[in-house]
Amino acid sequence: MQIGFLQRLRSLFQMQTTAEKQRQQLGLAEQPDMLTLIEQAKREWHSSANYFNNVSDPELVDHAIMVRQAAEQKYMYLLKQAKRQGVVAWIPQSLDSPELTGTNEPA
Repeated sequence: MQIGFLQRLRSLFQMQTTAEKQRQQLGLAEQPDMLTLIEQAKREWHSSANYFNNVSDPELVDHAIMVRQAAEQKYMYLLKQAKRQGVVAWIPQSLDSPELTGTNEPA
């Protein structure tokens, strides 16, 4: 069981390394910073939603609402900034791929 976990961990690390190399080749090395911020904001938003859903003290309800709204606004702001900057979360294998052209025919 532990061997399977280690193999999955190793393959995950190799995939991340490959993605980093692809970003560097395309001149996108600065993007992981924005992507990291977006992922962190997403986790904060989910965490604040969980806090809101589980708050039991009536005096904390307003606080939970404000925290959740702030986290959501931060996440949406970062997504807009990333879009303006042209940040991509994935790198297509080919610009002529069917996923991008909308066709099923090979280029």
